[in-house]
Amino acid sequence: MSKKLFSMELYRAFSSKRFWIITALIYLTMLASISEFISAAMVYGTGGTGILDKLMEILIFDRFKALMILFLSGVVSYTVSDDLTSHFIRTMFEKVTVSEYVTVKITVNMITVTTALLIAFFLFFAFGRIVLGMPAFNVYNAGADNFGYYATVLKLVPWLYIPLSAILFGLFGTAMTTFGMAVSVLYPGRYLAYAFPFGLFYLLHSLSAYYRGPLCFWYICSGVQVLKVNGFIPNYMYGTGVFLCLIAAGGFLLYLSLRRRFKNGNI
Repeated sequence: MSKKLFSMELYRAFSSKRFWIITALIYLTMLASISEFISAAMVYGTGGTGILDKLMEILIFDRFKALMILFLSGVVSYTVSDDLTSHFIRTMFEKVTVSEYVTVKITVNMITVTTALLIAFFLFFAFGRIVLGMPAFNVYNAGADNFGYYATVLKLVPWLYIPLSAILFGLFGTAMTTFGMAVSVLYPGRYLAYAFPFGLFYLLHSLSAYYRGPLCFWYICSGVQVLKVNGFIPNYMYGTGVFLCLIAAGGFLLYLSLRRRFKNGNI
């Protein structure tokens, strides 16, 4: 992987106002998803509900998750089609190989997508704790025991749910947006880079409504156990492994599409 290209792409992503706007939009979307609860809490109190319980509800049940995927498509994935339409990619391929370019794009996409979610999740946690005065877990139930295979870890360090869930959902978001990058090479334009991950998310979640087995993406990206084996490590590693395989598949499609364009001189 080209270190110079990696540094340039990382700076390109984090120095852009777009990244911080997207992070803010994800945070505001999360607040919007519990707007009724916030309104009631301002008047009647939180009733002992935990902020991490609300985060878990968003990740498992919330209808706004598709919006998060749409926002995350605007972090890095659109830049591939921009490089093609502006022909900037010609300059790139004079200095790096197609495989290096693809590796850098996917790596930076993974880092920025996960970082955006981490910041948004921590802001959501801070809002619940500071503004609404919510405990970490619901005080009237078993607390961390309700978090499935996360329970043993969260009993020791409750706030670990934030980075662990952000990384897992971030890998899922990276997989969706990587396929968006690949499709945008076939038909260059930002529209597909945004729309395809959004549509793919809905497709996988719709299929998951009828299939609740080991490849139920709805459950895996939400941190719900799909294996018969208990324990945090096997279940979490399985989830990350599934999404890394999806990322690799999308990356391979991206590589093939770019290599074909490069060989045909269509860049």
